[in-house]
Amino acid sequence: EEDGADIIVRVERLPALQTLEQPVVLLAARIIVVRSGPDAYRALSVECPHSGCAVSNVVGQRLVCPCHGSEFDATGRRLAGPAPTGLTE
Repeated sequence: EEDGADIIVRVERLPALQTLEQPVVLLAARIIVVRSGPDAYRALSVECPHSGCAVSNVVGQRLVCPCHGSEFDATGRRLAGPAPTGLTE
């Protein structure tokens, strides 16, 4: 849910966030949420740095852009594809 300029994610409502480093794509909020520790979370932009498509596919713990195949890890680091950089945290 949005609160002004902030986005509030109710992590208890997302069972996938019980697993460390498992990305969860929230397209409506335009973010990817990853549980990075027992009480720590990371938010990444869904916007692929290659052409702006929404990185919306999760394959294991990899994030894949459906437009041109760029791949990123759960920290947003670029692993493969035409994206010149990783995802914005």
